Amino acid sequence: MIYIIGGVAGSGKTTVGTLLASKLGVPFYDADDFHVPENIEKMASGIPLSDKDRISWLRKISLNMVRWDQEGGCVLACSALKEFYRNILTPIPTHHVQWIILEGDRNLILRRIRERKGHFFDERILGSQFDIFEKPKYGWFYNVANPVDAIVDEILVRINQV
Repeated sequence: MIYIIGGVAGSGKTTVGTLLASKLGVPFYDADDFHVPENIEKMASGIPLSDKDRISWLRKISLNMVRWDQEGGCVLACSALKEFYRNILTPIPTHHVQWIILEGDRNLILRRIRERKGHFFDERILGSQFDIFEKPKYGWFYNVANPVDAIVDEILVRINQV
């Protein structure tokens, strides 16, 4: 099973995903690690990525997902803001993928972005992420105002019920 943690930048995808992967005993991958340098430079300069910018990045992740699924699964942190993106990220049977979407108040997420150190994401493009986000009609949804441990515990309960 591949658990994809989605949501806007600063929603806690990496934090939740790392802890979840540790508790499940599977690898964790961050989609940001698959960006080409040009995409990182754009975002660091406050320029939102276009769909065209994201296509090769999503395809690269998609190819890796096939392998990760064959190797026993993983947890992947990936914004996956549009349905179009989520469709590219589903190269394997959908019953092998569980979407976990982190949602929250824009001001809370902006504060978190301002507080984190060493990340390339520029807060000026957070608004564009909220603007293009298409909430899926499927998946598990969690409010990021809750503590990370509580979110992960709730996810684990659901996994054990499936």
